[in-house]
Amino acid sequence: IYSVKSALMQLRFDDHHAAFVEALREPLKDLHMEVMDVLQRCANFCQDGAISAEEKEQIKSCVGRVVAKQQVLSKKFQEVASKSKDYICDDIAPDSLFVFAVSQWAVELQEWADDVAVFENKWR
Repeated sequence: IYSVKSALMQLRFDDHHAAFVEALREPLKDLHMEVMDVLQRCANFCQDGAISAEEKEQIKSCVGRVVAKQQVLSKKFQEVASKSKDYICDDIAPDSLFVFAVSQWAVELQEWADDVAVFENKWR
């Protein structure tokens, strides 16, 4: 959180930032929506204290969609970042950190959802 806050404070809202954000808007939004879907489904499935076989399959399917959205985001990020005059520079560092933070958040939710999908006991 502190790293993201620091990165956001260093953002220069110039033309480079606008182009970077515009190029990554849809992949970031798509990843966000898929991760929130996994989170919501897992929370709903856990309400009764057990995860059925059908619910496990739905979770695994959702996690697969998150992985696919992450790959799209990664590819688009690589395309946009490589167009910068310096691949690693102060101009894109804050934006890069934000994209990394969102991607890491997605990884953490994937791992949690995977744990829920293989849970064999009953909560109570």
